[in-house]
Amino acid sequence: MKKLLITLTILFAVCIFSATASAQDCAPITGSQLRTMLVNMGFTVKDLNTTPGSEQIEIKNTTSGLDIYLLCEVSPSKNFVWFTALLNSDSTSYQSRTKDLLKQNGIVQPAQFYITKNGSLKFGLAAENRGVTAAILRRHIDMVSNNIVKTKSFWEKKQSSAP
Repeated sequence: MKKLLITLTILFAVCIFSATASAQDCAPITGSQLRTMLVNMGFTVKDLNTTPGSEQIEIKNTTSGLDIYLLCEVSPSKNFVWFTALLNSDSTSYQSRTKDLLKQNGIVQPAQFYITKNGSLKFGLAAENRGVTAAILRRHIDMVSNNIVKTKSFWEKKQSSAP
């Protein structure tokens, strides 16, 4: 009788675990699903590219009084959801601080500062595209936005003083 009770308990636990394990969907999201999720989260979405498979969406997230425009997109490989922001397109205004920006990468990781081919300074995060939920998107958007605010002194364009 004791063996039967143990066997039934184990069988019950396996059934419960199996039902719970299959409830989570870890499939990657598409660009159109990303757009729908962002709209449902209350963001105003600006479509930058509507080509299926190459969708690019811009949202505005205001953090600590700073309006941050994030480009959100699913990578061509479908393995990542990218969140990027253009910080400074005038390379002469941040060039002298490039070493300090690189040091900040160790603090803001897994996000990073990077410079595009045309010299624009950007900040980005490649988040794994698996099991993405609204809560996960919110966490990534907030993390990117908060790090942009915290590092403003490193990337903002310095105002030239008038004589």
